[in-house]
Amino acid sequence: EREMVITLGPGTFRTLGWMAGLVPEEEAEMASGYLDEVRRVKVGVYRVNHLPTLDAFDPPRLRRFEKRGWEVAVKAREDDEMVWVLYRERYGAVRDVFVFVLDEENLVMARLEGHLNHLLERAVADHARLTAFGDW
Repeated sequence: EREMVITLGPGTFRTLGWMAGLVPEEEAEMASGYLDEVRRVKVGVYRVNHLPTLDAFDPPRLRRFEKRGWEVAVKAREDDEMVWVLYRERYGAVRDVFVFVLDEENLVMARLEGHLNHLLERAVADHARLTAFGDW
C-alpha cells in the first residue's frame, strides 16, 4: 500500500548544493560536493501487509533486478529489518544505486542516479581525511 513517492531532480540538487555551500561548516561543504554528483533521487514508502517471516525472505523481484544488470552490493539483516543495496554500471561507471529497506511495517525504496563513482570517491576521501584528524 503506497504511502508516499517523491522524485527530486537535478534542479533541486543544484539548489541544495548551492545552499549547503553557503554554510560555513565543513560537513555542509562536503554535502554540497556530494550533491553535485546526484542527478535524481526517487523515494517510495509503502506500508507492508502480511509480511512473511524475514528469516527466509528472498524477494523474487530482486532476481528480476539482477536480470536487468543490477548487482547486489550489500544485503544485511537485523532482527526486524532487511536492507539491500544494488548498483548498476553504465559506460564503466556506477550510475544507479537502489536501496531497499524492509521492516514489519514499511518497505522503503530509494533510487539514486548520477555520477556515483565520483560521489563514492569523495565520501571515502573525506572519511579518510576526517578520520586522520580525529573528527570522526
